[in-house]
Amino acid sequence: MPEAPVVENTAPYEGEGATWTVSRSPLLSIGGDDGEGSYTLTGVAGAVRLSDGRVVVADKGSQVLHVFDARGTHLRSIGREGGGPGEFRAVENVALLRGDSIAVWDPRLRRVSVFDHTGQLAHEVSPAGLGLFPRFIGVLGDGSFVLTAGLPAGGARSASTAARRDSVVYLRFGPSGGEARDTIGRFPGPETVTLASSGAMTMEEVIFGRDVHLVVGGNRYFVADDDRYEVTEYRLPGAPVRRIRRAHVPSQVTNADLASYREQPRDLSGVPPQLRAQFAKRNPDVPHRATLPAFESLLLDEEGYLWVEHPRVTRATEGRWDVFDREGRWLTTVATPAGFQVRQIGGDFMLGTALDSLDVEHVHLYTLNRPR
Repeated sequence: MPEAPVVENTAPYEGEGATWTVSRSPLLSIGGDDGEGSYTLTGVAGAVRLSDGRVVVADKGSQVLHVFDARGTHLRSIGREGGGPGEFRAVENVALLRGDSIAVWDPRLRRVSVFDHTGQLAHEVSPAGLGLFPRFIGVLGDGSFVLTAGLPAGGARSASTAARRDSVVYLRFGPSGGEARDTIGRFPGPETVTLASSGAMTMEEVIFGRDVHLVVGGNRYFVADDDRYEVTEYRLPGAPVRRIRRAHVPSQVTNADLASYREQPRDLSGVPPQLRAQFAKRNPDVPHRATLPAFESLLLDEEGYLWVEHPRVTRATEGRWDVFDREGRWLTTVATPAGFQVRQIGGDFMLGTALDSLDVEHVHLYTLNRPR
């Protein structure tokens, strides 16, 4: 297979992207305590905005989908904790499909539940042949979806502070599930160490360690290792289209960076209450990289533009995103509010989550102003 051409970027493309801005205040804010729990969010697993302005929030704490209207009023809740049709054991991801249907991944049930635009359960899909802890990546334009294959059972490790990156296999399944349709690829996984703690072996990710990121949308998917600033674009069934590069100088990790990282609380929303005290403590023996990754995450917006997030030591800081058009040209860099975690980018909005001063979780909708 021939190598894909390289698009080199040293500065934002002239004539475009100079005025991209995000509104100072959210247009919509969901979250808080209404006394009944309809607005109380206890671990947002995902959030999507539908074409009519409704917002669907997948909540890990309650194992339900909350539906809000365009003004933030709670309309209904979908699902409940359980193993039956339309129920959840561990809501982990939510993806928007054509026609305002949504797909919800439950790793404990190993099931994708698809709900139509009215909130009714349309069908459920159970992909076959997965190992331990598979991850849901996203849905392609033909309705197929991508998952990691998971870890093999019985792969015990001995304690070692030496970092390693085990391979992760990405699989594509058809809309009806069953056996994998094909393999997207095999890439290095997160950088981890295995440590002995309280008489047990725990696998910990290296602080500021490296990982591979993969996002999907339409008939394309993008793969990048954050050890360098290079993203490869593929088009189904797997032909490389281009490699997108941006000039980048690694940032050195300072003592202040490391202290800030260790002080931030862990996300325990998906951890059973009886285990939270154990997982809340950060192991002081976990090593760290000397430099930050080249980037933090990747997203595709609804117009097919690629967004690459600059590395952040903690989520409390302001976000910065490089935007690339469909030809791989770097258009601009967009700043997002401090503490805001972007979940979805539309033509004129950004949807995501943030904590308030009392560490209460909210879903925020901001206006995105982009040149036309």
